[in-house]
Amino acid sequence: MCIPVTTNILQTCIQIRYFVYQKSQEFAGSISEDGFTCTKGQTDNVLADIKTPFSWHYHPGDRLDFSLTDWIVFVLSGSRKTALFTDSRVLLLSKDYPEDRCSALKEELRRICQQDSRYSALMFAKTIRILNRFFNCAFESDRLEEICRKAGFSFGYLKFKEGEGYVPDTGDE
Repeated sequence: MCIPVTTNILQTCIQIRYFVYQKSQEFAGSISEDGFTCTKGQTDNVLADIKTPFSWHYHPGDRLDFSLTDWIVFVLSGSRKTALFTDSRVLLLSKDYPEDRCSALKEELRRICQQDSRYSALMFAKTIRILNRFFNCAFESDRLEEICRKAGFSFGYLKFKEGEGYVPDTGDE
């Protein structure tokens, strides 16, 4: 699937990639036509900006894996689009469903997070179970393409080559 991006957004993605390239911690922020914001995180997590229409985060290295936590944050966030950066690729995701489709889901997830906040493993397990049921997929085991097809997300990739900028990527290694 193709996610259209403007020239400005594409240039911003290139700037983010060069900013975070081969860092040893995660970063996150927002993307707009005017540029990007950035928050520095830990080696394995970062505080997400969940109110922006287009969010992004960086995972050090080349593993382009959208984690269970990443899925939870994206579904709960106000972001309609998100980008996951690694050192060589970018995964772009877009919510294709109407935002009001998930209002009851978000309320149920927020309730669970408040109830079980002292028991993070329980909260996490309940959250994934609810997401799997709502979207009729298995966020913990289905392939990205299958999750996107079932849940109503579009996705696309950008691949970076040193000295050559970026090229569209089919997702194949």
